[in-house]
Amino acid sequence: MKKILVILLLLLFIQGNAQQKSSVKFGKITKEDFNVIPPASDSDANAIIIADIGESNFRTNPQSVLSLKYNRFSRIKLVNSNGFDAATITIPLYKGDHSTEKLEDFKAFTYNLVNGKVEETKVNSSTMIVENYNKNWVFKKITFPNISPGSIIEYNYTINSDFFTNIQPWTFQGNYPCLWSEYNVEIPEFYNYIVVSQGYQPFHIKEESSYGTILNFVQRLEDLARTYGESQPSNRISIQADIQKYKWVMKNVPSLKEEAFTTTVNNHIAKIEFQLNTIKYPNSNIQYVMNNWNKVAFELNNDDEFGASLYKNNYWIEDLLPFAIDTTMPKILIAKKLYEFVRNNFTKKYDNSFYLHASLKDIFKNKTGSSSEINLLLTALLNHYKVNTQPIILSTRTHGKVHEFYPLLSRYNHVITQVNLENDQTIYLDASVPNLMFGRLPLDCFNGQARLLTKDDLVPLNFSPETLSENSYTNVFINEGDKLEATISRKLGFYQSKVIREQLNHTDTKKQMNYFATKINPDFSIDSLLIDSLNTINESINIDLYTSFNKFTSDIVYFNPFLVSFVEKNPFKSTNRLYPVEMPYLSNDVFTLSMEVPKGYAIEELPKSIRYNYNENEGKFEYILVNNNGFIQFKSVLSLNKANFTRDDYNSLRDFFSLIIAKQNEKIVFKKIKS
Repeated sequence: MKKILVILLLLLFIQGNAQQKSSVKFGKITKEDFNVIPPASDSDANAIIIADIGESNFRTNPQSVLSLKYNRFSRIKLVNSNGFDAATITIPLYKGDHSTEKLEDFKAFTYNLVNGKVEETKVNSSTMIVENYNKNWVFKKITFPNISPGSIIEYNYTINSDFFTNIQPWTFQGNYPCLWSEYNVEIPEFYNYIVVSQGYQPFHIKEESSYGTILNFVQRLEDLARTYGESQPSNRISIQADIQKYKWVMKNVPSLKEEAFTTTVNNHIAKIEFQLNTIKYPNSNIQYVMNNWNKVAFELNNDDEFGASLYKNNYWIEDLLPFAIDTTMPKILIAKKLYEFVRNNFTKKYDNSFYLHASLKDIFKNKTGSSSEINLLLTALLNHYKVNTQPIILSTRTHGKVHEFYPLLSRYNHVITQVNLENDQTIYLDASVPNLMFGRLPLDCFNGQARLLTKDDLVPLNFSPETLSENSYTNVFINEGDKLEATISRKLGFYQSKVIREQLNHTDTKKQMNYFATKINPDFSIDSLLIDSLNTINESINIDLYTSFNKFTSDIVYFNPFLVSFVEKNPFKSTNRLYPVEMPYLSNDVFTLSMEVPKGYAIEELPKSIRYNYNENEGKFEYILVNNNGFIQFKSVLSLNKANFTRDDYNSLRDFFSLIIAKQNEKIVFKKIKS
């Protein structure tokens, strides 16, 4: 009996130990490996990441200088041709002024099962495409050959880096399900990193340990992380140090698909990032690497690629500006004139950086620049004419969230302008967006915390979508005649108007009528259309649709009083959602209808009225339909008093929208009166 117990305990130990590491090894492929199928939670997956394993540690290079080495091994099964994009990989390499990360030991293979045997195709590294993305990043891309549905690909490479500021981040989650994602990191005790993690997936393994060793290396004159590889080697040192070991593993990680009302899935994928905070060698003073907000503000204000260009005497402005500015005008009129000039005459090219990549003068001459460059130019113009302005750095919704406490500037990608008027009025401007009203910002800017650059600080501001509210009103009046004629009058909110304006501006009436024909009850045909303020960007759009209904000829007529739906279909399709719901603004939609019961008909069936509050006061749906002596009055209201909902709210939110759609599809039943 004791022997059996010992054997059982040994088996449990072996099984538990096996779960601590992946059995997948580079180059070890058997025909059984092709039997891997997508997990039940991702049964429609086009590819499966069988294993993704990374390691970062510090080692001395041939010059005896301490280097940061990163190794990655990944194996992927291509389930079908829709997963072939996983067979193109991109390896980013950072470059400074005098040093560039080096890609080493790249090995990759494509495997196919042919007649029961595994056939391998080696990937030739000479086919790599090198792309100079910008001054700090080089991308190396390669596509695997000989792929087909069912192929397995795998690759292994090492990056040798002199840049210690950021240990390579690790992403556990992505477009495809991952059966095993593992990251191992070793850090000498004299380097202190801030570890920032995000996501909602649990760790299968999360371990921390340490071991002692002696490190012999050449110390640079200045810290590598501060000088980005530009220092020269100095004295050789030997340090007895503890090495901190970290191991993070996630198992059976589901794919993360972009769903409705999502800023960017990058905010929600499971990942870990590292930022060097301090360095403390034995018997040495502590070196602070990560700046505080005050120091970052000082550097930005004195950076020729940012603040230094905004406040100097840009004498060329008056020579290039095609009109004169009357400086005695109220400041708000000067701001509006310059804003409209930049908005209407400069073309935006997309760029994920808030720095200048050309001089302001060249940007002005070329009439083109990144979003940030256009707004920095606007800031300089306003300051030149004594309008008090300051730049604000932020991250757009589609770019991702910033860290509220740590000055991680890589997370910022956009600049807008704050105008400070004499009466303590503050106006925010973004001249990089065409047809945007003065004093308004695009929705993409409302992404939480931003930072206002003052002379000595970066002051936190909040641009929350919950500070925005869109109100729309739809009134329908139906006249009775030989046919039912309905006048649909709609007043849209500012951002709704902007969407319509972008879609219908410079189109003819026929195209406009065709557009709205898809938005109203299909039982009605549009006879004529009037759109007010389509070309006036400072006004909300009003729409009058003159329609008719020709179906009152049958004995039984089914009539939907919702001539314009609140929502066309439920935006929440998935059974489960792995991250929060992020709406762009609060909303309040009101729909009313008035009509007489058509002559010769009686009401056979009338949908029931309901009032429903979502999460007490976070949302509301009303559907009130009454018959007052042959006169039908209908009013429906959909209000959302919250923009961001947790993933725990998802199922109830989906049910709420299902209720709305169900009521929108209910119909009044009219029955012909027999004489």
